[in-house]
Amino acid sequence: MSIRDLEKLLLQTFEDLKLSDSEKYVLKEVFNDFSYNIEKLNFIRNKGFEIIKSHISEKKINELEAIKWLEKLLKIVDSVKNNNLIDSPEVYFSPGEECANRIKQLLRNAEKEILICVFTISDNLISEEIVAAHERGIDVKIVTDNDKIDDRGSDVKSLSSKGISVKLDITKYHMHHKFAIIDQSILINGSFNWTRSASKYNEENVVVHYDKSLINKFNNTFSHLWRECKKL
Repeated sequence: MSIRDLEKLLLQTFEDLKLSDSEKYVLKEVFNDFSYNIEKLNFIRNKGFEIIKSHISEKKINELEAIKWLEKLLKIVDSVKNNNLIDSPEVYFSPGEECANRIKQLLRNAEKEILICVFTISDNLISEEIVAAHERGIDVKIVTDNDKIDDRGSDVKSLSSKGISVKLDITKYHMHHKFAIIDQSILINGSFNWTRSASKYNEENVVVHYDKSLINKFNNTFSHLWRECKKL
């Protein structure tokens, strides 16, 4: 659901200041769809305050009823956060599909930007999510190593041919990172290579972080590599 649709939904529940049980159920179901997304949940919280502030200043509503509506809204947001432990790191392991599935889900739910910094990409299902994100207008940038782009199964050149910005480390050493940053609010990191063999055979891990200071450090590394690497 887009930010605009979220705003419309909040205004609809605000009209009678009741926030009925059925409305609360709908809101919780909607919020659960992006429970990992701190930025969007914070938007809901801030938009709630903004709505009652604008209406109270124009003396359109009963202040007490408006505050009660806001309290109910904030309880829903907090319950979604608490139920999903949004601030806690998530850990996934392979062999098995859970690493790849979480990566695909996070790529699918990106709203503005995806920064990918991985040694190689040859998992077609992950590549499909990258392309889909690009096609819906997400700013996608990829930094990868030049050593694997001509390997059988590599998707890097295909991704570049579809208009996705790709840069290569062409030094005699390897760009061996395996991380991605989603919307400057989610960090994917770990040993997991974005390949089918990593899911099928290898003992690997993925950790998903929401810590802003950690994300900033990885973002600085990505920015440095983006400046230094060569455009494909």
